[in-house]
Amino acid sequence: MNNRLFSALLFFFLLLPSAPACAKTVVIYHTSDVHGFYSSRPAAVFGSTSAVLAGGFAALSAIAKKEQAPVILLDSGDWFTGTPEGDLTRGLASVRLMNAAGYTAALIGNHEFDHGEEALEADISSAVFRVLGANIFRSGARVPYAAPYMVAEAGGERIAVIGITNPRTPGLTAGDVSGLSFPEEKETLLELLPEVEKLGVDAVVLLVHDGIYTGDFIDGANWTPPESAAASGTLALARAAAGRVQVILGGHMHTLLTAGYKDSATGTVIGESGWGLLYASRVELSFDDKTGKFTGASDRAVPILVAAAGEDPAVLAVLEPLKEKIAARMNTVIGEAAEDLPEGPRGAVFPDSPLGSLFCDMIRDYAGTQIVIQNTEGLRAGLKKGPVTFRALYEAAPFDAELVTLRLSGARLEALLRESLSEGSPAVQVSGIELEYSGARDGTIKDLSVRAGGKPLEAQKTYSVAANDFFLRSPRWRALTAGKYEKKGTLIRDIVVSAIKSAGKPLTAPAPGRIKRTAI
Repeated sequence: MNNRLFSALLFFFLLLPSAPACAKTVVIYHTSDVHGFYSSRPAAVFGSTSAVLAGGFAALSAIAKKEQAPVILLDSGDWFTGTPEGDLTRGLASVRLMNAAGYTAALIGNHEFDHGEEALEADISSAVFRVLGANIFRSGARVPYAAPYMVAEAGGERIAVIGITNPRTPGLTAGDVSGLSFPEEKETLLELLPEVEKLGVDAVVLLVHDGIYTGDFIDGANWTPPESAAASGTLALARAAAGRVQVILGGHMHTLLTAGYKDSATGTVIGESGWGLLYASRVELSFDDKTGKFTGASDRAVPILVAAAGEDPAVLAVLEPLKEKIAARMNTVIGEAAEDLPEGPRGAVFPDSPLGSLFCDMIRDYAGTQIVIQNTEGLRAGLKKGPVTFRALYEAAPFDAELVTLRLSGARLEALLRESLSEGSPAVQVSGIELEYSGARDGTIKDLSVRAGGKPLEAQKTYSVAANDFFLRSPRWRALTAGKYEKKGTLIRDIVVSAIKSAGKPLTAPAPGRIKRTAI
């Protein structure tokens, strides 16, 4: 997004609360993949070059309360995993803040199960909003703690909200969901629509923990989806419903649709709100003044700017004590290190990082791939010998990088590794491969050799690789990792936390030598 568009959106958004009310307009504010980012913070939104104070439930609530039209607040799941404030409260903080903000309904995402089903049920028991999950079953019956849909009444209109979570949840959560089943989204939607339509609703909105396409920012008003986008996710659901669903609000992919996509085949408007509670999708549902019949929908993502309306004191009253409490709990011990685990290289001959190698091994165990590559700059501090606290881990891995898996040819993998050495020291850490090279500090690389599984890398062979989504976003790596990949919806930090907790013994660094420089 360019600065001109940012300025235009900012101007529009600041004026929004003073717009005249429309008797037959209902506004939806939609969020998804909050991942525990409850507070406002300095952020560069919509491609701005300077940071502005943005995000958080208190700012969102204040903005929504400035609306003159009736407002519904909805969320598409993954409420808490990703920050100490979310993780250490096992999700309860999310529920309390969403209560204070006035949410109408929220969908269960895959990460809501990260602390187990019992913890999720406890969280839900405190919710004053409706918790949805139409395709969560145990022993052939829907679980009692999640409703398949609800009917929200706003401005004299009856709006059905259906919620369908991701059917791939068993592979996307750290919790045990072995007793649950998650039927496919399409069959669940088609089963429920006749039942919902009999209720005499004026519009149908679908919340789903799935997306239209993978991408950081997509301008849906000027975008043509590739054919593959219609095979699954929200666009496939729109096509299956054939116009019977007016709006679909997705998530999980962490994509931001800066303008909603209107499917030309069905008329359904699709929105996605990014992640981290920096943006919300603002959806307008329009109805005929006389008949109350639905006439259309529009969607545009808006940054949650503190400058727009301030912060809701009622939400801050819940948030501030939580922040103080979590600050103390950051010292919670999650494991132990038998030795210092530096984030930097071992030396000139072995430039692999002790902590980087260890983390890569943990990721490979989790992902089940042949190879792991992780960017070295993602490590910002080492772990000291002795108790390992949450604070130490967050300082070591401060970025919310998400796990992706992909398949790369040996030739492309070698090109990526060669590029990683171009600045004189490795820009990646690895597991499952060993590389040896000679070269100078000026970046000149000679005689690079790579072995995978103890054998020379084969240029034509395809290898399974786990990485983080930084490799998909960064211009340096994008061309080399281009191809089919899958986002797992799991943060790298969460994988490491789980591995440390379950290690059963103090952490030690893997043996040096998976990256070796033979000449300088």
